[in-house]
Amino acid sequence: MTVALLNTHNKAEFIPPAFETQASPGMPSSDILNGVDKIQHEDMPFCAYVSGELNVAADNNVDIWLINPPENAVWLKLRVYEKNGTLLAETGLLKPGEYIRSVKFEHGVENGDEILLKLMRYQPETYFSMGEVILNTVVHCKE
Repeated sequence: MTVALLNTHNKAEFIPPAFETQASPGMPSSDILNGVDKIQHEDMPFCAYVSGELNVAADNNVDIWLINPPENAVWLKLRVYEKNGTLLAETGLLKPGEYIRSVKFEHGVENGDEILLKLMRYQPETYFSMGEVILNTVVHCKE
């Protein structure tokens, strides 16, 4: 007689990230593209656009302008952290040829606070992580 024991309580079920519900199709106008930073390095097989200077409104809305250009072959997601690691905001996944204009911070920040933008990329359909890029910036609070 053979007895097999299965240990199932240590396996976490994978829950794929959701797609961004506020995503817009296409690319923003050229004047918007001129105002955001293109993120690309010779070692990166993709590019993205995101605001390097974040202006926070009184209601904690921030124009982030995360853009996944149509020529990319990856899905993108962005998380915004305070320097101490506290999550301020995150987007859902953006498919190639989509963008999101703004996010809302979970709580207020001070003018000049240092924050981190964590840009993550995923392989389409499999959700396999294809790495991340971390950008440092500071916030500017609108009066």
